[in-house]
Amino acid sequence: MKVSFDILKEFARRLGPVSSIDEICHILVFLLKKHIKPQIIALFITEEKKRYFYLKCGDGLKYLPEDEQMAVGSLPWEWLKQKGVIDNLPRGTVLSIPLIHATGLEGLLCLGFRKKVSPEIHDLLEVICFHTAGLVSQIKALETISELRKRESREYSEFVERINLLSENAPLGIFIMEERKPVYVNPAVVKIFGYTQEELKQLNFPIDLIEEADKKTLLDALQTPSPFECKCVARSRTKSGEIKFIRLWARGIIQSGKEYLLGTISDITPLRETKMKLKGMEELFSSFIETIPDIVLVFKEDGEILYANQAIQKVLGWKPEELLGRNIYTHSRKSQNFDVARAIKKWRKTEDNKEGTVFNIITRDGEEKFIEFRLISHKDATGQSYYTAIGRDLTDEIKSKYTLRDVSSRFDELLKFQELLFELAPVGIVVLNAKLECTKINRRAVEISGYEPDEILGKKPLEFIIEKDKQKKLAEWFKNLEMGSAKEIDIEIYNKSGEQKILRLIGKKIVTESKEHAILLMVRDITDEKRMQENILQMQKLESISTFTAGIAHDINNTLTAIMGSTGLLYNYVSEDGMEYIRAIEDAVKTSSEMIRQLLSFTKQRVGEPVVFDVNELIKETMSMVKRMIPEDVKCTTILNPKPLLLYADKTQLQEILINLVSNAIDAMPNGGKLTINSKLIEDYVIIQVIDTGIGMDEQTKKRIFDPFFTTKEKGTGLGLSVVYGLVGENNGTIEVDSAPGEGTTFTIKFPLYHGEASKSRSEEKVEIPTGNEDILLIEDEDIVRRTVAKYLRNLGYNVITGSTVHDAKEILLSSKTFHLIVSDIVLPDGNAMEIFKFMESNKIQKTPILFISGYTDDMLVKRGVKSGDFHFLQKPFQPSTLAEKIREILNGIDTGI
Repeated sequence: MKVSFDILKEFARRLGPVSSIDEICHILVFLLKKHIKPQIIALFITEEKKRYFYLKCGDGLKYLPEDEQMAVGSLPWEWLKQKGVIDNLPRGTVLSIPLIHATGLEGLLCLGFRKKVSPEIHDLLEVICFHTAGLVSQIKALETISELRKRESREYSEFVERINLLSENAPLGIFIMEERKPVYVNPAVVKIFGYTQEELKQLNFPIDLIEEADKKTLLDALQTPSPFECKCVARSRTKSGEIKFIRLWARGIIQSGKEYLLGTISDITPLRETKMKLKGMEELFSSFIETIPDIVLVFKEDGEILYANQAIQKVLGWKPEELLGRNIYTHSRKSQNFDVARAIKKWRKTEDNKEGTVFNIITRDGEEKFIEFRLISHKDATGQSYYTAIGRDLTDEIKSKYTLRDVSSRFDELLKFQELLFELAPVGIVVLNAKLECTKINRRAVEISGYEPDEILGKKPLEFIIEKDKQKKLAEWFKNLEMGSAKEIDIEIYNKSGEQKILRLIGKKIVTESKEHAILLMVRDITDEKRMQENILQMQKLESISTFTAGIAHDINNTLTAIMGSTGLLYNYVSEDGMEYIRAIEDAVKTSSEMIRQLLSFTKQRVGEPVVFDVNELIKETMSMVKRMIPEDVKCTTILNPKPLLLYADKTQLQEILINLVSNAIDAMPNGGKLTINSKLIEDYVIIQVIDTGIGMDEQTKKRIFDPFFTTKEKGTGLGLSVVYGLVGENNGTIEVDSAPGEGTTFTIKFPLYHGEASKSRSEEKVEIPTGNEDILLIEDEDIVRRTVAKYLRNLGYNVITGSTVHDAKEILLSSKTFHLIVSDIVLPDGNAMEIFKFMESNKIQKTPILFISGYTDDMLVKRGVKSGDFHFLQKPFQPSTLAEKIREILNGIDTGI
């Protein structure tokens, strides 16, 4: 049968899904000759009740005419029927029947006939091969190949579709690599790292995304021949630069001669953050236990002490480490029919530890003290029982107020003391009965809710919550609390006045004196804490925007400097008629420069620079800027002093003050109203008032409006008015507020009047530009700025040599060339211009004054040590004439530094 199996396998491999009868015949002839090697082959094949007969002689294949097919083809069937072979032939029987062809040729006859086996298997091709030498092989049960392939293809497609659906929607990152190159990553991987699937396939994934310090485990595994398995936790960097902690599992396998790496990735960053927070809470709790005045002891059921806090040394004189391993029962005396063992036994029997137990404890010095202990029982994973005892020293109270014969009176006082603690506790305390109805509430809980005690007692907490989802959340928590599995919960409520509060609830199931089950709730108002966290996040965002703004300001200032320098050069080439356009360009540059200064002031990226200006003009400019933010239902009026009011202050900061106050006034008038800004002179003080007819403020709010992070707005940061308060103080002013609920608000700002004249702008003066013939070294990395400034200075008669880096400056200075002045940008491609100054000192080069020019902000320059009083500085953008005057002042010794 081996021959027939070989033919079967090769026939299935060669046969196509839509092979024709001719192709089938050619394949059969080829295989029969290859495996059996007959001299003559005759094939008889039926298909859809048609019969085909082929005769193979030598290398040619002859197709017999239809009449010969019928004649020749019918002979073997007739013969088989006559002999009764077909009727008695069992399935799978091999027949060896010699055939004499009509032409007299002996050979091999292959008889094929179609049989219907079942609805699932359409056709069964049964081929019986005869050979004159008696060699017979049978190839049986060949199901129609095309049908099989179609069905297998369909089933495979459905399987692949299900696998793809699972992978594409899995929350776990899944990837496949072939020969160490990614060929598939699912959407979860894209979500974790922020790269597209195509971008990830271009990377050396996942090695390129893992931080260098964490790569070793994975690299070692990848160098191991497959099969292997690797598990690791590593830090990775996303496309946006965010650091994430990932848990990676990978397995290397060999399939079809190729090496594959299958793996999963999960983002465990939130889990690690939670662990860090838990660790911080544990440390905080440990610190709290070590600093509280109460004694805390942990001991086994047999009395062995496992832990003691520092308070025990202060109260009893024993150091904590001296008590570890000792037995607590040996350090107590029988008193009032109580000792440690009996107290624990009683507590375990009744599970009632509300009142605590007073023990007579002998100190290290032999003194007797009265310590009230409350016990908490707990077990470890092995079932071992432990006790935590919390003790308070009541020796002074007991000795000063009670005698041992007045036990009942003493306990009455202790109960009153407990009631006092309950009432004066800094957190809200609420007692609920088994029906979750409030039976007792302390003063702090009343303050938080805003309701009177009579409005709360007898009601359920759920009655004070409107939102259905929050009711459901709290009800589920109470259910878990009764089962003993609930932890703390944060819930949002509205108090009686409508103010939103965020409360943190901690509950414990207790048993009252009347043996009834109840719930003790600790309520803490964490609204300000949550708001503080949100504000810190907001400040971090503002800081990022501030840094981004400073970088943009530098580039814009460089561009404005180039424009300003170019206009200065045009003065020598343009007629008087064209000067009007040059001045227009200069005015536009000045406006842009001022806008940059204002923007940097608002983002806290510049130091205040006081100038003399008219307050009335500033109010007009500011109101022109903010008019678009004033709603149509708010009527705005300005009432200005008839005469100019001069101030010596930072103009941009004062503008920020006005914008903040106007914005607050608009927010205070949600239904429209009237906004008034006025200025006036009272004695020697300039008064600015911002008045609105809005909702006003109560006395409690007025006291806190200038506190950082305090806000009455739902999405406010609480920084606006605190910034206003700080800026007013920086400019030697004061601010007051007058307001009442429903009567609007008036902010009054007072500044000292400046006695003198306002500074004239340079455009109002006829300035003669100074010239010179000294040698100047110019270092500037912006090409257009360098060329413009150099040409301008050369036109004034100066000898200018230029460079663009710190390295250029050092080479030029070492060339024995001496300069009268160095003009340099501060931040250069290869370092800080301060390195030039230090280089000159270390190489004993002749001391040369340096004029620093920069488009960076003031605070950045201060950090780099430039504005220290030892150097000259000019802020970009500047007019060419201003640069010329500054250089002349330095060379003449008039300008002595910043």
